[in-house]
Amino acid sequence: MLSYRHSFHAGNPADVLKHLVLAQVLNYQTIKDKPLDYIDTHSGAGFFELAAADAQKTQEYQDGIEKLWQHKSEHAELNEYIELIKSFNDTDELAFYPGSPKIAEHYLRRQDKGWFLNCTRAIYYYLKKICKVSAPFVCAEKMALPA
Repeated sequence: MLSYRHSFHAGNPADVLKHLVLAQVLNYQTIKDKPLDYIDTHSGAGFFELAAADAQKTQEYQDGIEKLWQHKSEHAELNEYIELIKSFNDTDELAFYPGSPKIAEHYLRRQDKGWFLNCTRAIYYYLKKICKVSAPFVCAEKMALPA
């Protein structure tokens, strides 16, 4: 069986595009008070240290988020996304990149529910440790969604 570890690809151009769209969708969906269910079928670890061996092996983030790190756009949505990513870093240096679970956590409210699926047991415990969502948190390797 082939395996995929997102830590090699975190912050690459496709990841940045995916997360920019995710942030905009969740921002729009949370304008009204109506609760929502966020379902991530391939959630992965959710937070990546870019100095770690996996990210350094491919350095794909250099063609993605690193190119946008100091960028100022005429598009407010892109600037908001860059500021969101910066909020996960303690300094002005790019050191960490959030995955979908951490981006979703930023937008989910108390009345929302986050479903983080397709996790390994290790990733489950890691996500439970790093995610501080007030919304209910569900993570499982295999799980049937409610009808």
